[in-house]
Amino acid sequence: TNEDRLLRDVRIMSLKYELDMAAISAGALQGVFPGMTFVSADGKVHLRVLETRAMISGAVPVKGSLNELVPGSAVHLQIRQAPVEKKEFLK
Repeated sequence: TNEDRLLRDVRIMSLKYELDMAAISAGALQGVFPGMTFVSADGKVHLRVLETRAMISGAVPVKGSLNELVPGSAVHLQIRQAPVEKKEFLK
Protein backbone atom coordinates (compact mmCIF):
# COMPACT_ATOMS: atom_id res chain seq x y z
CA THR A 1 0.00 0.00 0.00
CA ASN A 2 0.98 3.63 -0.26
CA GLU A 3 1.38 3.86 3.53
CA ASP A 4 3.81 0.91 3.48
CA ARG A 5 5.98 2.71 0.91
CA LEU A 6 6.07 5.86 3.04
CA LEU A 7 7.24 3.88 6.07
CA ARG A 8 9.87 1.80 4.25
CA ASP A 9 12.80 4.20 4.64
CA VAL A 10 12.40 5.49 8.20
CA ARG A 11 15.59 6.57 9.96
CA ILE A 12 16.71 7.83 13.35
CA MET A 13 17.05 11.60 13.06
CA SER A 14 18.38 12.36 16.53
CA LEU A 15 18.82 10.78 19.96
CA LYS A 16 18.02 12.61 23.18
CA TYR A 17 19.65 10.48 25.87
CA GLU A 18 18.54 12.77 28.71
CA LEU A 19 14.91 12.15 27.68
CA ASP A 20 15.49 8.51 26.63
CA MET A 21 13.82 9.42 23.33
CA ALA A 22 14.59 9.14 19.63
CA ALA A 23 13.24 11.30 16.82
CA ILE A 24 12.34 9.28 13.71
CA SER A 25 11.87 10.54 10.16
CA ALA A 26 8.18 9.73 9.76
CA GLY A 27 5.16 11.48 11.19
CA ALA A 28 1.42 11.92 10.95
CA LEU A 29 1.57 12.70 7.23
CA GLN A 30 3.09 9.25 6.65
CA GLY A 31 0.43 7.57 8.78
CA VAL A 32 2.42 7.24 11.99
CA PHE A 33 0.42 7.43 15.22
CA PRO A 34 1.18 6.96 18.95
CA GLY A 35 1.51 3.33 19.95
CA MET A 36 3.21 2.15 16.76
CA THR A 37 6.46 0.22 17.27
CA PHE A 38 9.53 0.59 15.07
CA VAL A 39 12.39 -1.92 15.24
CA SER A 40 16.10 -1.47 14.47
CA ALA A 41 17.54 -3.39 11.53
CA ASP A 42 19.21 -5.91 13.86
CA GLY A 43 16.02 -6.33 15.92
CA LYS A 44 17.73 -5.36 19.19
CA VAL A 45 15.91 -2.06 19.75
CA HIS A 46 12.14 -1.56 19.72
CA LEU A 47 10.89 2.03 19.80
CA ARG A 48 7.30 2.90 20.74
CA VAL A 49 5.95 6.13 19.26
CA LEU A 50 4.73 8.53 21.95
CA GLU A 51 4.11 11.66 19.95
CA THR A 52 3.81 12.61 16.29
CA ARG A 53 4.21 15.83 14.35
CA ALA A 54 3.62 16.26 10.64
CA MET A 55 6.96 14.83 9.45
CA ILE A 56 8.67 13.44 12.58
CA SER A 57 7.78 11.38 15.63
CA GLY A 58 9.21 10.92 19.10
CA ALA A 59 9.68 7.35 20.30
CA VAL A 60 11.03 5.70 23.45
CA PRO A 61 12.77 2.34 23.72
CA VAL A 62 10.59 -0.50 25.03
CA LYS A 63 13.30 -3.08 24.30
CA GLY A 64 17.03 -2.46 24.04
CA SER A 65 18.81 0.85 24.49
CA LEU A 66 19.29 4.09 22.59
CA ASN A 67 23.04 3.44 23.00
CA GLU A 68 22.72 0.79 20.27
CA LEU A 69 21.50 3.38 17.72
CA VAL A 70 23.12 6.26 15.86
CA PRO A 71 21.53 9.05 13.81
CA GLY A 72 20.86 7.63 10.36
CA SER A 73 20.11 4.12 11.63
CA ALA A 74 17.26 2.49 9.74
CA VAL A 75 14.15 1.37 11.64
CA HIS A 76 11.12 -0.44 10.27
CA LEU A 77 7.53 -0.68 11.35
CA GLN A 78 6.86 -3.81 13.37
CA ILE A 79 3.87 -5.64 11.99
CA ARG A 80 2.46 -8.54 13.94
CA GLN A 81 0.17 -10.91 12.16
CA ALA A 82 -2.39 -12.34 14.54
CA PRO A 83 -3.88 -15.67 13.52
CA VAL A 84 -7.30 -15.14 12.01
CA GLU A 85 -9.95 -17.48 13.26
CA LYS A 86 -11.76 -19.14 10.39
CA LYS A 87 -15.51 -19.24 10.72
CA GLU A 88 -17.87 -21.47 8.91
CA PHE A 89 -20.38 -19.26 7.16
CA LEU A 90 -21.81 -22.08 5.08
CA LYS A 91 -22.36 -25.58 6.31
